[in-house]
Parts: sequence; C-alpha cells; structure tokens
Amino acid sequence: MGQGTADEANQTPGSGVGRWEGKSRTEEYPVWLRYCAAILIIALATGARMYLYRQGLAGIPYLTYYPAVIFVALLFDAGPAILAILLSALAADYFWIPPAGSFAITSPVEQLAMGFFISVTLGMAWVCHSQRSAIWRMKRAEEALRSAHRAAIAGLLDKVGDGVAVLNRDWKYAYVNPAAAAILRMPAEALLGKVLWDIFPAVESLAAGREFRRCMRDGVPVRFDEFYPEPLNIWFEVRCYPCTEGVRIFFSDITERKTNEARLRQLSRAVEQCPVSIVITDPCGNIEYVNPRFSALTGYSAADVIGQNPRILKAGGVPAETYKDLWTTIKGGNEWKGRLRNKKKDGQLFWESASISPILGEGGAITHFVAVKEDITESLRAEQSRMECVRLEEANRRMEEENRMKREFLANMSHELRTPLNGIIGFTEVLLDSKPGPLNPKQSEYLGDVLTSGRHLLALINDILDLAKVEAGKMELHLSQFSLPRTLGEVRAVLQPVAEKQQVAVSTWAGPGLQDVFLDQQRLKQVLYNLLSNAIKFTDAGGSVSVLADLYGDDSFRIRVIDTGIGIRSEDMGKLFKEFQQIDTGSARRYEGSGLGLALTRSIIGLMHGAVTVDSDFGMGSTFTVILPLRLSNNTGRSGK
Repeated sequence: MGQGTADEANQTPGSGVGRWEGKSRTEEYPVWLRYCAAILIIALATGARMYLYRQGLAGIPYLTYYPAVIFVALLFDAGPAILAILLSALAADYFWIPPAGSFAITSPVEQLAMGFFISVTLGMAWVCHSQRSAIWRMKRAEEALRSAHRAAIAGLLDKVGDGVAVLNRDWKYAYVNPAAAAILRMPAEALLGKVLWDIFPAVESLAAGREFRRCMRDGVPVRFDEFYPEPLNIWFEVRCYPCTEGVRIFFSDITERKTNEARLRQLSRAVEQCPVSIVITDPCGNIEYVNPRFSALTGYSAADVIGQNPRILKAGGVPAETYKDLWTTIKGGNEWKGRLRNKKKDGQLFWESASISPILGEGGAITHFVAVKEDITESLRAEQSRMECVRLEEANRRMEEENRMKREFLANMSHELRTPLNGIIGFTEVLLDSKPGPLNPKQSEYLGDVLTSGRHLLALINDILDLAKVEAGKMELHLSQFSLPRTLGEVRAVLQPVAEKQQVAVSTWAGPGLQDVFLDQQRLKQVLYNLLSNAIKFTDAGGSVSVLADLYGDDSFRIRVIDTGIGIRSEDMGKLFKEFQQIDTGSARRYEGSGLGLALTRSIIGLMHGAVTVDSDFGMGSTFTVILPLRLSNNTGRSGK
C-alpha cells in the first residue's frame, strides 16, 4: 500500500539493512581488486622504506611495514591483511636483512625480529577484524531496532483517527496514513510523490501555507486551525513538526466541532441578549448563571447572586403551596409554569411569568434547572386597567340603558299625562269663560287655581317630553325663514303680563341684518321663553330685563338676555344646565321650578349648532348669551346623542 512508504520516508539516504551483513564498503569491491590494493600498499611501503634507507635509517627493516599492514587490516578483510604481512616480511628480508638480496636469515636476532613482526601484525589484523565485526553487529542491531521502530510507528499511524502526512523538503508527499486519505478524500496512491501546492493550490494563499513554510524553514513546530474551501469545505486542526525528511503534519477534521462551537456562540449570544430573564441553577437550586436581562431587571449583578438561592428575590404574596408545587413538579422532571411575586435589590416589587424546567444528563439524572422569566408587572397593570375599563364601560352601558329606559318611561308617561291634562285645562277654561250662573266668586277662584296649576303642570310635562326626545335623538327641527325682531316682540308680548305682575320692566332690541333668519322658529321661541321667564322670575320688583340681538361675525348672530336680578354664585355655575338641578334647593324655596328649563335650552341650542354661556355676579344680575347661525342647513333635522 502507499502508506508503506513510511520506511522509505524515514530512512537516511544511503542507509539499508543489507549493507551491514558482514561486509564493509571496500569489501563490496571484487576480490582481485582488494588483493591488488593490498599489494600496491605494500609496494608503496617498500618504496618509502627505500627512501628512508637512503636517508641513513637502515637499522629498522620493518619501519614502514607496520603501518601499511595495519592500514590494510583496517581497510580490508583477513585475506588481504595476511597477504600484506607475508609480502612485508619477504620484502624486509630480501632488501634490508643481511645478507641483502637473499631470503636467508642467519642471525637469531633477525629471526626473532621477523617472528615478532609477524606475530604483532597478525594480532593487529585479528584485532581490527574483531573490531570491525563488532561494529557491523552493532550497526545491524541498530538498523533492526530502527526498522522495528519504524514499523511500529507506521502501524500505529495507520490506526490513529487523525490524519498523518510526511512532506519532504520538495514539498512532496512521502507518507500518508489511511485517516489522512479519508479526510482529504483522495487515495494515498494519488498523493504520494505529488507536490502539496499542486494538489491543494488554495493552501498557498491560506495561513496554512505560511505556517508550513515557517515550520520547515525555522525548524519550529506550529499549530493552527484552518478552513479549506471548495472542494473540501472542511475545518482542519493542524499540528506540524519539523523532521529529518521535511515536516510531519498531523491534522483532523473539526468541521462538526466548529459548527457546534458556532451554534454554542449563537446560543450564548441569544441567551445574553434575550429580552427575558434566564437563571440556571444546580440540582440544589443554587444559582450558577444569570443573563444580563436578569441583572437589569432585579438590580443584582451576576457576582451578587452566583451561589445564592433564588429565594433572595422572594417577596411574599404567593401562597406556600405554589412553591411546594413548583419544586415537586420540576424535581419530577416536568416543566412548571406560573406567576411569582418577587422583590428587586432596591426593594421594589414586581411580578414575573416564570417557566422552570429541569435539564437532564445522559443518564437521565437532573443536572440543572433553567428558569425563563418575564416581567409582567406592567402587563398586569394594563390588564387590571383594561378590566377596570371594561367594568366601567359595562357600568356606563347599564347606566345608559337605565337612562334610556327612564327617558322612554318619562316620554310615555308625559304623553299619557298630557292627554288628560289638556282635557282638564280645556274644560276649566270653558267653565271660566261661561256666563256667571251657578259659579260663585270662590268657585271661580278655585277654577283659576286649577287652570294655573294645570298649565304649569303641562309646561313641565312638555319640557320633560322635549328633553326625552333630545336625549333619545328623536327631536326634529322644522326650519323656516323668519324675522328675528318680530319673534323677539312676540315672546315679549306673551311674557309681558307675568313681568307686569312682578313689576319687572322688559325691553327688546334687534340690530340690522336679522330680518331673514333660517332656523326652527318654534324652538327658538322656546329657548327665549325659558331664558326670559327665568330672568323675570329671578329679578325683584323694580328691576329690568333686556333682550339684545345683533350680528356676530359673518354668518352668526347673538342674543343676550340681561337681568338685574339676584345673580348666581360661582360655586353654583356648574349646576345651571344640568337636568333636575336647581340652585335654590332648600325646603322653603323662594322660586319654584323643575330644573329642566336651562337643560332643555342648552340641548335645543346645541341641536341648532349654537352655544350658550352665562356671566353673573351674585347680587348684581346675570347675562345669558346665545350664539346661533343665521342659516341652518336643510339636512339638519333631527337631534342625535
């Protein structure tokens, strides 16, 4: 397999197991060449001996042969060394041991010297051979150990989950383990011998390229995370180490981890920025985490509450059974939802809607509790306000319904009462107009009282009926064109007898431009009757009432009813235009009245798109001012609430 090239990648160039199997480098040469080399070395030693002989050193025949033999013994095996010893002995005997030119040795000393030379050189040759053999054995053992180590490492690297690759100094893949091939999505054979930059060109422009070069250039290990784009789209965790061959790279696919980290960061940001409070406690309820919203709401910082129990927020107002149910629910592995009344750091109370759930570990045991809580104080207040508004609306609706029923009842009763009352008034008038006969003066006086009371009661019933019509939206206006000065005169003429009886002077005045008024004349007369009769009623004898009419702007006119009567207190001004309200409410009232006249007056004026105001000083008289349009549109014909 391609991964097996790990041995080649880790061997030193020129090394090999077979190289140390009993042979030196020189013994790899042919036998004849080794022997020839030995002969040549001895020949050179002989030439050197001749040179020394000429220099006067004739007494040491073996002077140059000792080092020559040792050199041959170190350089070659035993055969060339023995040959070198024999040749050295013969050359020394023939050239420098007397008699020169002969191989005979007659001197016992020379025989002893030659034996010593042969013994010493043979011993030296044996020592050199033994040393060389020991070195060879040691190298074989080292190489075997190194090979076993390489094999073990290669086996381990083939089994590890991380990718491992070796790049030589030419940036070529020298080794790739199966995990690396799987991560890179390429077979090992497609990577081995190929240049990194050619297979993965994007590396050159990434931080990985700079880090790989720094590792190889400076000989320092580097570690980094890197994302490789298309076609891999993988996050790598990389550890790169310098080695003899180049660099060794250990890497793993951490895409899932990066994705999870991104999700965790996103979740963390979501929790940190969540607009509701989040509290996480241990199984005993001790707080381990609170988000910023919790601190912003309660005033407690994270340092204030970490290690504390959430009961520090407890403010009371929640039944003990609620908390008991809470703990029973969440300890049973279920979610609890409810409302809690808590207290801020500054003592301020607030309500929270809480959802508390257990967090289960792998074994199903509860490891934490998480509470998600929202401040609902304002929403509760809003809800209470809304409910209060609903109750008020319901009360208003019932009251309006009761008022409607009351008005309908009053309208029906007024109608039912007016019919017989008209008969009473009519017959009374007939009796009073008849010639004196059966009626005596006392009877005539009684009939006069009946007529006066009947007319008063009829006016009251008419006012009630008209007011009920206005409130029910059923009063209709009948518009016509008329002269306002003439209308003022007619009203004055009707009330003149009442004014004379009370000794009050009544005058009217109308300015120019009021001859063609387009309104409901009868309703305007009703307004004038009410205002003028009130002014006369509340003015003492000798006083006066003036009615002044003039233009008010381009399309309106103004009527002022001015009296010199008793006036109105400032605290009573608010009662003037309310139904059934009278200023003089004592049991012995000086002035009779129903309290409906001014209320009906304001309603009629409002129906004709006008306004009425009053200005009065108590004891100095009053001025009622009515402002109405000169012409009212024809589509205004019925009152509305």
